Amino acid sequence: MRLDGRVIDRASALVRAGSVLSYLRDDEVIVVRVEGLAAQRGPYDEARQLYTDLTRNAGLGGAPKLTGAGAPPSTGAGSPPLTTATATF
Repeated sequence: MRLDGRVIDRASALVRAGSVLSYLRDDEVIVVRVEGLAAQRGPYDEARQLYTDLTRNAGLGGAPKLTGAGAPPSTGAGSPPLTTATATF
């Protein structure tokens, strides 16, 4: 999983509106942008309004397939930690 381009190597990470998450599903890379955070867990229809699927909007006709060893390694230190919410993966 990546958060704003950085590899997430722990069980939780700080997420805020505007964050971009990318992850593998089977052999596809899925990319979503967080549009907002809910105060509590709710139904699917409400949750679906809180993110945008960038994979489909990229005009690729689906998610790109991985080849070789997969995603490139992390490029090092990134942005300072975000403090809006914590997501557990």
